[in-house]
Amino acid sequence: MTTKVFLIKLGHSLIYLFMSFCLGYLFYAGITATYDWKLIVAIGMILLEIIVLSLSGWRCPLSTWARKLGDETGNDLLSDYVLPDWLAKLTIPFCSFVFISGLVLVIISYLRVVSKGIQP
Repeated sequence: MTTKVFLIKLGHSLIYLFMSFCLGYLFYAGITATYDWKLIVAIGMILLEIIVLSLSGWRCPLSTWARKLGDETGNDLLSDYVLPDWLAKLTIPFCSFVFISGLVLVIISYLRVVSKGIQP
């Protein structure tokens, strides 16, 4: 693995971890009725990721870049060493389901709080 490929995979892994944190925070906010700047940032970052993926044909641009530089999979380091290939391919559908579910949870908890007359 060349230094460039390693750095792309490292950056990809850090982004993957950050986006996972954003998804987790979305659920946390929905469960605990927490509506703060971190929730806005988490939703915003996930929406930005959706825009980037949709503009690149639902393929991560970092994966494409790593493949162009000779990497076999183009996956991040976590997917290469932790996830089996069949599971790594399900990342986008799984994360999409988690995002939609978390967003629904936040909306439902927000509506419950507002219906009780409490300021969120």
